[in-house]
Amino acid sequence: MVATSLLQETKLEASLLAHCVTVCKYFHHSIDDLAHRFYEQLRRRYYVTPTSYLELVFTFKQLLLKKRSEILTLRDRYVTGLEKLKEAKLLITELQEELKLLQPRLVETSANTEALMIKIEQDTIQVERKKELVAADEAVANKKFADAQAIKDDCEKELAKAVPALNAATDALNTLKQDDIRVVKAMKNPPSGVKLVMEAVCVMLDLKPDPNGSGKMIEDYWAPSQKLLGDMKFLQNLLHYDKENIPTKIITHVRNKFYSHPDFDPKKIRMVSMACEGLCRWVRAMVVYDQVIKIVAPKKQALEAANHELAPQNERLEEKRKELREVMCEPRKMCEIKDIACRTISTYRITVW
Repeated sequence: MVATSLLQETKLEASLLAHCVTVCKYFHHSIDDLAHRFYEQLRRRYYVTPTSYLELVFTFKQLLLKKRSEILTLRDRYVTGLEKLKEAKLLITELQEELKLLQPRLVETSANTEALMIKIEQDTIQVERKKELVAADEAVANKKFADAQAIKDDCEKELAKAVPALNAATDALNTLKQDDIRVVKAMKNPPSGVKLVMEAVCVMLDLKPDPNGSGKMIEDYWAPSQKLLGDMKFLQNLLHYDKENIPTKIITHVRNKFYSHPDFDPKKIRMVSMACEGLCRWVRAMVVYDQVIKIVAPKKQALEAANHELAPQNERLEEKRKELREVMCEPRKMCEIKDIACRTISTYRITVW
């Protein structure tokens, strides 16, 4: 009754429960017999008590429940495995149907990709030819630009020779005041240096001399000089003098008569008049500038002609560069399409395999 009561939790069938109880009894009695034999042989006592019987029943019960749990777990895994196999079978069937549909698309995509690669190769050849043409035009344009730059540098180099003198003359004129001019104008019997400078200024401004009372034409520039010095815009007119277009007759006269004159020296003129020193420097600067400008003028014309020729050349070059960029964009786009197609083909192949 004890074993039957304890094993009720195992929920065994009645016949199987009865056999289990019988086995427990057999184990208990067998141990009791063995305990007597143990005593007879070794003279040592082993006691078989009701507690031992209860421990036997509990141990049997725990072992039964443990094994039942393990078997149920294995059964559940087996059932789950069968379900997964069924699902896999259905999925394989679906994939096989999908593969049948993908196979024609794989063939079509591969053919399109091969055609696209041929087109890319052809366009690449055209791009290389276009590059060669653009490179040739660039070489021509660079050569013309270098020539123009050389002419420009030469012009600037020549002009640099006149710039210091021109700046010195301009600074000298800027330092002059109307009081300085009035001092020169007020001279009744001016020194020869003053007359020499004022005569050179009158010639530069294309003023004619006054004849004296003898009836002979003697170049007396003092009267026109006094009138010129009385002009309030006298210094401004000198500062804004058209030095780019000095008449040849005037500059030749000034160069021959005044520029090479030993007394036409700013240092010597300074000793007789501070104002005339600045005017002397201005006249000399105009002569130097005219010499330089006559050298530079043809070079400027050559520079303008080179720039005039270079402008359309650069426009044509830019047009060809634009065409080259457009031509280069097409293979690049095709390469992107080809890469997408190749990835698509790889995906199809992986799926098929």
